[in-house]
Amino acid sequence: DTLSDRRFYHSLCVSQSAIKLAKRYGVDEEKAEVAGLLHDITKETDNAVQLEIIKNNGIELHSFDKKSDKFLHQASGAGMAIKLGIDD
Repeated sequence: DTLSDRRFYHSLCVSQSAIKLAKRYGVDEEKAEVAGLLHDITKETDNAVQLEIIKNNGIELHSFDKKSDKFLHQASGAGMAIKLGIDD
């Protein structure tokens, strides 16, 4: 899957805001930038694919995540980050 142009632009803007916040609070700017870029990586992915990403990467769904399909991207995004080798 790929992100729409709109979602990709949004993620770029979030990453820039994350860098500014990292500078303000003295945390790793590169990690903040990556987190901003990846925060919606699975937002536009089919729910069945998201559930597979979650399962395949050992992510346990919190009861909150199960309340609405809108929240699946939080867990599947974490699973995608793991798949990409990001463990922090």
